[in-house]
Amino acid sequence: MLGIAPTNNIDVAYFFSINEKTKLALSDRFKANKENALPQSVTLDLQSDDILEAYRILTEKGVFVEKLENPVESYYEFYFTDLDNNHIRMHGFVE
Repeated sequence: MLGIAPTNNIDVAYFFSINEKTKLALSDRFKANKENALPQSVTLDLQSDDILEAYRILTEKGVFVEKLENPVESYYEFYFTDLDNNHIRMHGFVE
């Protein structure tokens, strides 16, 4: 994708390093193996190096942002909808 090779993958989720702390994850949830631990997810998943700040900025800009969730330990995620009505996940880790 865009001349960047994935750094790794889990089932149908492929991860691309944007910088040292940020990754782009692309997946095809319709082809996912139902026996693995991956959640049924959106096609576009962005990893932020400052998830709390990303949530604040998108909310302040009036983007339709769902509730910030903290399902496990230091992992946080939220979903937002872009202008084309695509459902996108953003996640990150808080130290």
